[in-house]
Amino acid sequence: MSHRRRYIEAIAIASFAFVLELWGSSYTHSAALWGDAWHVFGDGSTLATGLVALELKARGKRSEPLELATSLLNILILLVAAALLTRWGLTLLEKPVPVSGYSLLAIAGIGALCNLRQWYLAHGLGGAHTHEHTRLGQVLHFASDFFASMAVIAGAVGTLLGYQKSDAVASLTVAIIILIFVGVLGKEIWHTHHHLTF
Repeated sequence: MSHRRRYIEAIAIASFAFVLELWGSSYTHSAALWGDAWHVFGDGSTLATGLVALELKARGKRSEPLELATSLLNILILLVAAALLTRWGLTLLEKPVPVSGYSLLAIAGIGALCNLRQWYLAHGLGGAHTHEHTRLGQVLHFASDFFASMAVIAGAVGTLLGYQKSDAVASLTVAIIILIFVGVLGKEIWHTHHHLTF
C-alpha cells in the first residue's frame, strides 16, 4: 500500500471515530470519551498536514518546516486536551454524573479498533518524511489514543459495576497518558531540531 493511500485511509478512520466519539460523549455523558474524541481530532489534523507534506516532498518542494509545525501542533492539541480533561475529571470526582455504561463500552470498543488500524497504517509510513519525529509523532499519537480508549473502556466497566466515579478516574488517566506521550515526542523533536536552522 502506498504512503498516500495509508494517509487517506487513516484520515477517513479518524474522521469516523471523531464524529462517533463526540456524539457518543454527549449521548453517554462521558467526559473521558469527550477527551478521547478531541484526541482523535488531533490525529486527523496531524494526518492531513502530513499528507500535504508528503505531496510537497513528491513535487521536490521543501517540507521540513511543515513537518516540524505538524509535530508542534500535535503537542499543542495534546496539551490542551490534557488540561481540559484534568479540570473536568477533578470536577467529576466531586460531583459525578450518571454515565450510560453499556453504550460507552460499545463506542469506546469501536474507537479502540479504529486506533489499532491507524497504528498499523502509521507504522507503514517509515521513509515518508524527512524527520523521524513526524512518523514517530503519528505512531505515538495512535498508541496514546489506543491506551486512552482502554482507559475509557475500563471506566465503562467500572460504571457497570456500580462505581460512579469511574469516568472521572478514566478522564484523569487519559490526561496522564497524553502527557507521557507529549514528553516522549517533545524529546524527539528537541533532539532532531536542536541544531537545525531554517
